[in-house]
Amino acid sequence: MTNSKGVFDSPIGHSHSYPGSPTFTILDSFNNQGSLTCDGGLPFNPAADEGRRLRVQFHDGISWHRISPDTVIRSVPYAGFSLAAQKLGSNTAADFILKNTLPVTPCAGTEVLTFNGTSFTCVTDQGGAGGASGPASGDLSGTYPSPTVALGAITPAKLSNGTSSGQVLRYDGSAWSYAKLRYTDLVNAGGTSPWPTGSCTAGQYITWVSVSDGFGCASFVSSNVTTALGFVPLNPANNLSELNNATTARSNLGLGAIATYGIASGGAVLDGGNTLTGEMSIGSLSAHSVSLQTQGTKKMTVLTSGFVGIGTENPATTLHVASTIPDTTTQPDRAGLIVDGEGTGFGGRLAIRSFSDTQAAHLVAYRSMGTKAAPTAITSGKTIFNIFGYAYDGTGWSTNTNSPGLSMVATENWTPTAKASRLGFWTTPPGTATAEERLRITAEGKVGIGTTTPESTLQVAGYLQMATVSSAPAATDCDSAAEYGRIKSDPTNDRLYLCAASGWTTYMTGGPNTCPAGFTLIGAAGLPTSYCISTNERTAASFLDAKNSCYSVTSTRGPASLCSNEQWYRACKSGSATGMTGNEEWASNVYHLTGGTVSVATMGSANCESMGEGAASATRAYRCCLN
Repeated sequence: MTNSKGVFDSPIGHSHSYPGSPTFTILDSFNNQGSLTCDGGLPFNPAADEGRRLRVQFHDGISWHRISPDTVIRSVPYAGFSLAAQKLGSNTAADFILKNTLPVTPCAGTEVLTFNGTSFTCVTDQGGAGGASGPASGDLSGTYPSPTVALGAITPAKLSNGTSSGQVLRYDGSAWSYAKLRYTDLVNAGGTSPWPTGSCTAGQYITWVSVSDGFGCASFVSSNVTTALGFVPLNPANNLSELNNATTARSNLGLGAIATYGIASGGAVLDGGNTLTGEMSIGSLSAHSVSLQTQGTKKMTVLTSGFVGIGTENPATTLHVASTIPDTTTQPDRAGLIVDGEGTGFGGRLAIRSFSDTQAAHLVAYRSMGTKAAPTAITSGKTIFNIFGYAYDGTGWSTNTNSPGLSMVATENWTPTAKASRLGFWTTPPGTATAEERLRITAEGKVGIGTTTPESTLQVAGYLQMATVSSAPAATDCDSAAEYGRIKSDPTNDRLYLCAASGWTTYMTGGPNTCPAGFTLIGAAGLPTSYCISTNERTAASFLDAKNSCYSVTSTRGPASLCSNEQWYRACKSGSATGMTGNEEWASNVYHLTGGTVSVATMGSANCESMGEGAASATRAYRCCLN
């Protein structure tokens, strides 16, 4: 180290020991993307963010000595970034396309580049100059570029809809369109119209003429009827009038007049212009029911008891209706029985009347689970009976979820000895379309208004507004045990009255909202802790005179009183009243007796916190307070 004075530098890359490869450069030592051979001969695989240290050794002629500690290399030559960069800007190596992924041979003019996940290749442009190629699929068959429509591919769903029922596709010589067939569209085997060239005359009818493969006009004669019927009809004079005479033979039935049978007053089933001269009856004289049928199924049955069943053959009462209306039926027809009314008539009313000394009119709803043949007990949470008011909203009818109503719901599984239930009243709030339960009466008899879980006999979620008066209610409204518990409100004077055995008891519901002239409000309006205080101080010859003077001041809230030291102090601190300091004023609730002299507390000799005392017989300032 001669002539170095202990300081030297060594060019990196000229005197290095490791690695020993002659091609290794200083930039290679900053490359974190490969394996490095370091001092000791072991391979080193640096991480992407690995740093570097410089280790320097020197030989003193005898042995090697290491300079410790290793020097941390805090900067990397700029050329090193380009050799082993992790990112280019904000992009990683995976964000770039390598040249070796592109085709070696340029694409043709009709080809485009496509990527298969590994490399790019040239393919024919399917939508450009090259056109489509390959086999067709779906509703097409054949190959591109000239596919055809596949057989059976055209279905009704793929045809555009016509404009009215009964139309067909019709070719007019230039295009297809929807139109209805006309009788003039028919042609015969010769390609000509099958219809007569002229109109038929009176008494003629259209008939098919097979020889000409068309229709012709023919005259109507009586033999046509005879041939069609297979017999000669009777003359209207040959009426069938003796249906009860089973032994009388009739070859044909005439239609001249309607016969009667088994009707005492000459009633008949009318036909044409016949005139009814008596009561018309339809029924049977035997002990059998009478039914009306359509399509071979009984629709209405009248039993010998007089019970009428609609939809049931076994009516259980005077009128028994069994509905088969499906659950897909829309409003307003979702009902087994509909009573319609329109205009000013009363047809839309359903009345239940009872004329009895013992029986009231009832509206009864029955509900079970299971089936009619095998009913099962109703379970908790099931609705027993609903009453709803459906209305039309301009586009449709309302439903259960948005209509006012009354619901009766089971609140336990029903048994012969347990039948708990609740009652709910529903309305729809303004501007909404969802009904809400407003009032509920629970199985325990608790009533909830605005809540479905009342905890008391009556629980109201919201405001409770009582009858109001402008003064004390009449004593006669609270003079018997039956009236105890009545509550009335006096908002004018902020009082609440409760009827008890001693009569009306008064409760102050809050502090004053305003103060009379000469008084100042201390605290927020209406709060129970608020009160009114004399704006200016008064003077009295004695403590007792001050108290009497305040008591003579009356208002709707009762007489005033001499302010307590607490009231005086609050008013002084608020700064609302005037001249409260620098002059001792009486306070009503602090006094004592010393040697036969009554002393009373005084406030404000110097500031709001100043307290003193003075003889009760002295002249002093004071203030009145109204609660």
